[in-house]
Amino acid sequence: QLIDKYITNKQLSELFEYVGMHLGYNLSQIPSIGLGMILLLYIEGGWQIENGSFTFAKVLENYINEHNGVVLNNSEVTYVNMKNERISYVQTLDGRKYYADTYVCSMSPLPFTKLTNSNVFRLATYERIQMMQNDISCFICYIKLKDHAFPFYNNWFFIPTFAKDPELPKFITMITPPMLNQGEWADTMEILTFIRYSKFKQWNDTLVENRGVDYREFKNKLAQQLIEAVSDYYPKLTDSIENVYTASPLTIRDYYNNPSGAVYGQQGAFIPIRTKINNLFMTGQAVQYQGLFGVLTTSIATVEVILGRNLIDEIAKA
Repeated sequence: QLIDKYITNKQLSELFEYVGMHLGYNLSQIPSIGLGMILLLYIEGGWQIENGSFTFAKVLENYINEHNGVVLNNSEVTYVNMKNERISYVQTLDGRKYYADTYVCSMSPLPFTKLTNSNVFRLATYERIQMMQNDISCFICYIKLKDHAFPFYNNWFFIPTFAKDPELPKFITMITPPMLNQGEWADTMEILTFIRYSKFKQWNDTLVENRGVDYREFKNKLAQQLIEAVSDYYPKLTDSIENVYTASPLTIRDYYNNPSGAVYGQQGAFIPIRTKINNLFMTGQAVQYQGLFGVLTTSIATVEVILGRNLIDEIAKA
C-alpha cells in the first residue's frame, strides 16, 4: 500500500516489489522501516566483491586461523547435547564431539529445533518457528563466458519477462560478477529468478548429483528460458557462452540446510539472540532481519551480547 501510494507506474511498482524480494522480504509482512533500512544499506553501503564472496570467506578463515581458531569443513552437526540449561557438547555426522564454553548457532531455527533434546526457545518463540513459512527460493544460472566476448557491467540488471514466458516471474536478475583487477570483458555471468520450491517437489527425496535425467532436463529448460530472456536485450550473450551451470531450490536446501530451499530463511521469524540455554546464542539471517542485512546486523549484535560491549559505536568511531 505504501509503494502504491507513492509510485503510480505499475511496472515500476512491480520492479520495486521484485527488488524487495532480493532483500529477503515479502513486502506485505514487514514494517516499511525494515525495507527502508535495507535499501539504505544497498545505496550507501559496499558494492560487489572482486572474485566473489568466497574471497571474503577466505579472509575470515585466515583471520580465525591467525588467532588459533579452526574452521571445519564437511562437519555437519547432527546432535546437540543439553545438560542443566547449558550445551555440554555438539556431535557431528562422523561421530566426533566438540566441547566449548560458548556456542553460536547461525543455521535456520526450524532444523535447529530438531537437533536438540530440549526446548531452546521460550514456548511462544518455539511455536512461532514451527508455524512460520519458509521464504521463496530461487533458480540460478551460472555462465562461464568466452574470453573477450561479453562486456563487463558494474550493475545489477532487472530484466522484464512479461511477454516471454508466463512460467517465469515478471523480472529476472542478471549480473556480471567482477574479477580481481576487472577489465573491459566479463569472465562470468549470473542469471537469477525467484521460484517456488513446489516446482521441484517431485525430486524432494533425491540427493546432489543423483536426481535423475528428468531433473537435469527440467533445469536445462529453465536455464535456456533465462538465457533467451537476457538475449532479447543483449544479443551478444548467445555466442559468448562457454559453459552453463545451474543451482535449483534443491541445491540450496541441501547445501545450506534451509527447508524448502528458502534463500532467506523463514519469513518474519525474529528469533531473540539470547536463548533459554545459558551458553547458546543465535545469529544470522533468521534472527532479526532476513538476508544480507540480517547477517551483518545480527553478527555484530550477537558479539555485543556475548562481550557486553557496544561494537556499533566502536565501529562508527573507527
